[in-house]
Amino acid sequence: MRFLIVYIFLIHFFSFSIGQDTYAKKQLVWIQQNSENNPQECFEKLLQLEKKRFRSFDFRFEVVEELARFSLFELRDFSKAMQYMDTLKEEVEQQKDFRFQIKLHNSIGELYYFEGINISKSYEEFKKALDLLNTHNSDYLSEVIYNNYALSLMSEGKFEASNRYLKKALPISKAKNNYWLNSIILNNLGVNYLYLNQKDSAEVYFLGSLQFAQLTPEKTDDFQRNLFLGLFCNDQNQPDRALGYFKQAEKSASKNKSFQNKMTLYKGLAKSHELKKDYPSALAAKNKQLQFKDSVEYYNLKKEAFVYDYEISLKKLRTKNQVERVKNQKIKLQIVIAVMAIFILMGAIGFLMVRGRKNKQLMLIEKERALLEQENLRKEKIIAEKESASKAMFLLEKDNLLHNITNKLKDTLPQMEDDSQRVVQEVIRDLKGTVNVKRWEEFEIRFLKINPHFFEKLEADFPQLSANEKKLCAFLSMNLNSKEISNITGQTPHAINIARGRLRKKLQINQTTVELNAFLKKYS
Repeated sequence: MRFLIVYIFLIHFFSFSIGQDTYAKKQLVWIQQNSENNPQECFEKLLQLEKKRFRSFDFRFEVVEELARFSLFELRDFSKAMQYMDTLKEEVEQQKDFRFQIKLHNSIGELYYFEGINISKSYEEFKKALDLLNTHNSDYLSEVIYNNYALSLMSEGKFEASNRYLKKALPISKAKNNYWLNSIILNNLGVNYLYLNQKDSAEVYFLGSLQFAQLTPEKTDDFQRNLFLGLFCNDQNQPDRALGYFKQAEKSASKNKSFQNKMTLYKGLAKSHELKKDYPSALAAKNKQLQFKDSVEYYNLKKEAFVYDYEISLKKLRTKNQVERVKNQKIKLQIVIAVMAIFILMGAIGFLMVRGRKNKQLMLIEKERALLEQENLRKEKIIAEKESASKAMFLLEKDNLLHNITNKLKDTLPQMEDDSQRVVQEVIRDLKGTVNVKRWEEFEIRFLKINPHFFEKLEADFPQLSANEKKLCAFLSMNLNSKEISNITGQTPHAINIARGRLRKKLQINQTTVELNAFLKKYS
């Protein structure tokens, strides 16, 4: 199915302002029509046009854009093409007109799209153009942008989304009576439906594309659409229909300057005759295909020779620039020596002034060092206090653990014998002796050293909180989870989770995306 999309990579849209230099317009049109057959002359004319000043920025845009396309399509120099687009980008920014920005992003997208250089980049550029259309609620080039954006979606396999944008582009193009673009859009819809394996729908759109192509003055459009339909019918094993379309394409083949397209035509004709087992006709078509294959090779060799000539000219230009650069460097060296002499003299004068300032700077450095040491001491103190609070929290957790063990031992006392009861009671007494009942107060004092206004701020905003809820807030502000809080308080994780839920309601946190820990951090 590749042959069905080889002709839909790029869409050229040109709008020339009225009253512009007629001769320059004709030159640009001639360049666009002859860039394949006469690249050398076209390139020279483009360079001459690029140096001219135009009253309308529209025409300036078209000339630089054509230079970028020529650099990519004929010279195969993508970096040179992007240099021209960078130049155009700077000039567009000075215009302060969103329409030129739309046109620029579309042009850059087309360059990236050419032969799949960077489909993701082309998608990004077409998307930027589309976003500008939506931002400014404009229909400027909207049918072109929709079509190109649909092509980038098609390349990524998003055929349904591609169809939606093509169907948005079609009525706009029809309203503007742009038969050529109507033909392109319908052809692209046909390709999309081929990929979706809906061949009947694809054929309907291909036929519609041909109808609009026949309304355009250019016979090239007729040739391409008939060629498409012929190739499509061959794929559907319908050689009689394919021959009909190929014969129509052959009538307008002289208007098509692409040897590659003509070679494809006769390749298709040979295939149709082969399907009908008409081997003499197939052989005749194959011979014509070979003739055009030689022409394609000749054209490619001529194109390569032009590229080599371009590289040689570029190399000579670089050599000339290097010679001029050496001369300029000598002049610059002399200037530098003179400037250095002046600087040495000024430096001697400045040295005395700098020396006087040096002592003042040293005093400032010493003062900053003292302040830095004070800041480090303050940070060390905070770290020590945090470690102290962590230790107190650990001891609190230990006391709760011992308390739980004591309670469990008490519960098992009635089931023990007298001797065992005495031993267990002694253990209970020893454990009680190690428990510090004021451990929470100790933890609270250390916690408030780090967060001196935590409870004060919390109570000011939420005076209805209980003592246990305030404790829970303190633990949560230290990023403790339910299991860790459970180990400290002796409650089950389930009970802690229930308490957290009640706390969220009291703190009026309705949004599920807001974390309780993060909410309480602002009181630290």
